[in-house]
Amino acid sequence: MEKFVIPREVFAPDDAGCLAMYEDLSQREYPVYYDLVKRFDVKSVVEIGVRSGYSLYAMLSANPTMSVLGFDIDVPNQYGYQAGMFDYAKEMLPKWFPEAKITLRTADTWKMNMFGRKRQFDLAHIDGDHSAGGVHHDLVLCAGHAKVLVADDYDFLPTVREAVDQFLQETGLKGEYISSFRGHMVIQVR
Repeated sequence: MEKFVIPREVFAPDDAGCLAMYEDLSQREYPVYYDLVKRFDVKSVVEIGVRSGYSLYAMLSANPTMSVLGFDIDVPNQYGYQAGMFDYAKEMLPKWFPEAKITLRTADTWKMNMFGRKRQFDLAHIDGDHSAGGVHHDLVLCAGHAKVLVADDYDFLPTVREAVDQFLQETGLKGEYISSFRGHMVIQVR
């Protein structure tokens, strides 16, 4: 399989945290998303927790014409989120991928019935609220609407691991662990 490396110039100039981790992120984090899109032939994705759009950039690099629906609450938090990063994603992604159908919305997934009954996606990326309750909520929200769920930060934050493990136990689904910079859990729903 081809090796994807996210270019440094994709990163927001004022995103000091990610720029400081560029080598790890570009070599051991974002290639996971590229590979998953190729592996599962993803044509549509929903992402909860877009932030600056780097994960979506990697996914769109694998399929530049796919349909994207992304949500972010766009408020600073304890996980290093800076205000304005979502605006960067809204500007950057359409510029790099003009053929993709990209819809990015400011929203709190705790306060919405996101998709309606019929909306379906090939892949759902869960990377928003990193509390155990938030991750579990977003997994349940997306499970009926996606073939594949991907939870980021499985190794990095104990609350993410707790929520994913609880979800797997409750549903009886099996997770596939992918070793990466922060760890990913991939769950095939159907």
